Amino acid sequence: AAGPAGTKAAPRPKITDQGLSDDDLHEEYAWAFVLHNLVPFADKLLGIAGAMDQRPLSIYDWPLRLPFIVWAAARPSSQMAVMVAHVVNVIFWAARMPAVWDYMCWVALTELTYIAAVFGCAKNQALMRGRFLPSVKALLITLYFSAAFWKLTTGFLDPKVSCAATLVAELSAALFGARVPASSSFARGLLASAPAQIVIIEFLVPSLLLAKHRSAVPVALAFHFLINLMPVTYAGGFSIAMCCRLVLFLPGSLRAAYDAPARPAARRACVPLAFSALLYIYAHRAAFDTAGLLFLGLGWAYLSRALFEEAPEITGSADVTLRRRAVIVGGIGYGFLAPILGLMAMASSTMYGNVRQFDGVGGNHLIVPTGLLQKWCRDSRSMLCSGFGGGMVRLERKGTSGSVFDELYFLADITHEQPPYARKMLDASNYTGRYFEFYAARNYFDRGKDHGATALHNEKAGDVAPTAPPLPPPSSIAMPAYELRRALRLARRRGEPFSVKYVPLSSSLPSAWAVEKPPKKNYVAYAWPSGICRGSCGADALVHLPRPPLLLLSLLHPYPT
Repeated sequence: AAGPAGTKAAPRPKITDQGLSDDDLHEEYAWAFVLHNLVPFADKLLGIAGAMDQRPLSIYDWPLRLPFIVWAAARPSSQMAVMVAHVVNVIFWAARMPAVWDYMCWVALTELTYIAAVFGCAKNQALMRGRFLPSVKALLITLYFSAAFWKLTTGFLDPKVSCAATLVAELSAALFGARVPASSSFARGLLASAPAQIVIIEFLVPSLLLAKHRSAVPVALAFHFLINLMPVTYAGGFSIAMCCRLVLFLPGSLRAAYDAPARPAARRACVPLAFSALLYIYAHRAAFDTAGLLFLGLGWAYLSRALFEEAPEITGSADVTLRRRAVIVGGIGYGFLAPILGLMAMASSTMYGNVRQFDGVGGNHLIVPTGLLQKWCRDSRSMLCSGFGGGMVRLERKGTSGSVFDELYFLADITHEQPPYARKMLDASNYTGRYFEFYAARNYFDRGKDHGATALHNEKAGDVAPTAPPLPPPSSIAMPAYELRRALRLARRRGEPFSVKYVPLSSSLPSAWAVEKPPKKNYVAYAWPSGICRGSCGADALVHLPRPPLLLLSLLHPYPT
């Protein structure tokens, strides 16, 4: 490009990796790891209503996990300190499975990759350049592709029922609201194209990362920043978790921001930083949280390197075996095969994908079947199929009582929590826009105070504050037989009296589940602790079966319908 006098514009400063030793890369990664892990602790200490998907904290996290995070912060160059913090994180994650957010599985897989990289590192091998960086980047790219892949369902691509339309309506309410008429052509077009918008950006992010394009990290930041602007579905936990790991694709960016915060590139990056901060403040109506503020700070560091400097190419002899295992076991096994087989639903990469996994006919994905184990084991009584059989059942509101069933199913509709303008947009286009927090109901089960302190039920103010009354509970909920057995176990463990009324379903489509009229003799009505059972109460009735296998209970939380 030519300057004012026809001279060539100054090129971007060239940064070589000669000044980045393997220890430097390790310290930088350790800083990002520590910052991410301190976010929920900071929110709790400050009493901030944080993201809906913040990593949960128990009374054990403070004395057993936090000290190791602080140790890693004090010794970022120590592989031992950082590895022990990773091991403790993985143990706490595994103990909560499957009541975790999907990104927590992504994080755990990156942490397991780091642990494997440290344990298998030879004396003459560079840990970061040779083992961890090549493997974890390939893993994250595969996981991003898996999240995009699970949006290719008939449900997600249909804007009338898609999560995409609901999310875009919410984002619109935060950004422009009533200034654009909800029934305008622009608003209608925005919702109609919502599935395509999300599919495109979700495939674009890993494609650019794979191609090592200089716009990859800025595009990834834009994707996660849009998520951060949602007043209800503020998945800031996912955004900050990935933001802290984008340093893996822009090595040296955090160190440069720390060592030379006033360098020309950093000053120029203050412009997008200021614009982003204003958008964030406006979208959340001046509400702040630690994840959002940290995201802005890290984003400034990344943009200064990605937009205004030449990022260094970190060279090294990649450990092909570790990279292959990370991609196959973590990326493909967790990201793709687990939902296909039916081993995972919630906590998998299918979030917001409108995936119908357990209908017994292969689901609604355009390319692959889902819930294969449930399909194969539907009518089997073998021990191997004990957690997968039974097909679908319908739990009736009339005849069911108990706090567990209310929390998990019948009171999980928070459509009324959406901003008024979002509801007007959806209604103007005749889209359903129903919003059920089934996922949050499980992850916050027995943690009602924490649940109420998230963006789902808090923080909203001004014109994004909800005004509609709650809708009546649904008359029935359909779910796999396994899910009802799981809920029965929870209800018995809570110790409160309860009753359930349910019936097995023979149809395979959700449109038929609500209207199917099975014979009255097929219904089961059961009360606890009396044990009184009426209807089809044979030995194989779900209320008489033992709990599902513990291994499956640690993996599978199905979505009800």
